[in-house]
Amino acid sequence: MDGPLHEFLSQSWKSLSRLDTAVSTLEGGAINVGALERMLGVIRAIGEQSAPLELARLARLASEYTALLQHLRTADEPDDESIPVVLEALEAVKEIIVCLEATG
Repeated sequence: MDGPLHEFLSQSWKSLSRLDTAVSTLEGGAINVGALERMLGVIRAIGEQSAPLELARLARLASEYTALLQHLRTADEPDDESIPVVLEALEAVKEIIVCLEATG
């Protein structure tokens, strides 16, 4: 696989791999604004890059995920119970990328 989709997938994995620390922080059980900001930047970029490639499902998920992260980041009292949802959404993004790699 070559071309724009290959480049997108490669860049997405590089960006997602940089979130290990953020994920570990959230898995510790507390909302951390720095971790949310790192995740927000990566997910926003994936969403913006997926739209021109007509990856509608991924673009839609990234948009909704971005809204959730922005809400949690700016909330007066972020809800630690939202952490599982944040982590599940990240896994959903990764699953879509894996499927895209498999199907091209």
